Amino acid sequence: MIKSDEYLSPTEKARFEAGRKKFLTAVALVAALCVILSVISHFMLLDDYSWIVLPALFAAIINVIVRSWSYKCPRCKKAPAAKRISFGEEVSYSSAIALMPKQCSHCGVHFKDFNEKS
Repeated sequence: MIKSDEYLSPTEKARFEAGRKKFLTAVALVAALCVILSVISHFMLLDDYSWIVLPALFAAIINVIVRSWSYKCPRCKKAPAAKRISFGEEVSYSSAIALMPKQCSHCGVHFKDFNEKS
C-alpha cells in the first residue's frame, strides 16, 4: 500500500515545478550562449567584444548558481541529487543536481501528485 505522504501535494508540486523550470531555463540559456558564441567566433574575432561577451557569460553562469538555490525538494529543502559511481582506474563517487528527478534522493518523496501514479 502506497501512502499519500510519499507524494507531493498539488501546491508542493507547483512550487517544485516552478523552481525546476527556472533552473532548466537558466541552464539552457548558458548552453545556448556558448553555442552562439562558438558559432560567431568562426565568423568574427571576439577579442574586440570581450567587454560584452565575458560579462554576459559571467551573468548567465551566476544566474544558474542562483536558480540552483531555489531548485529544492519542497519537503526536505535539499536539492535533488543524482548519484554516480564510476569504475575506471580508480573507483569514484560523484553527486550532481538531477535535472529530471522522479524521486528525492534525500527524503524519498516522489515528485508528482498522488493521483499521477504512472
